[in-house]
Amino acid sequence: MCAGTDPTIPVLRRFLPRAQSLSHPNIIQYLDSFISGTELIIVFEWAAAGDLKRQIRKAQERNTYFDERVCWKYFSQICDAINYMHEQRVMHR
Repeated sequence: MCAGTDPTIPVLRRFLPRAQSLSHPNIIQYLDSFISGTELIIVFEWAAAGDLKRQIRKAQERNTYFDERVCWKYFSQICDAINYMHEQRVMHR
């Protein structure tokens, strides 16, 4: 299937300008996108510490738990980012 006939490509292309306009300290920044062969490549900023899932996995591997302060910090950051996205009329999953 070529990129021109993949039904998800137009949907993603409509999303990309909106993703590009998002600017929030707790949302990974969209940098660029391009089509390579049959794939749409989306480039985001590098998150050196990884995402929340990676942090949880690392804690599990060490058999440790997050301190309550850290949990509240993450929760607050997530809520703030979701609120910002709603203000920008962006849905999330």
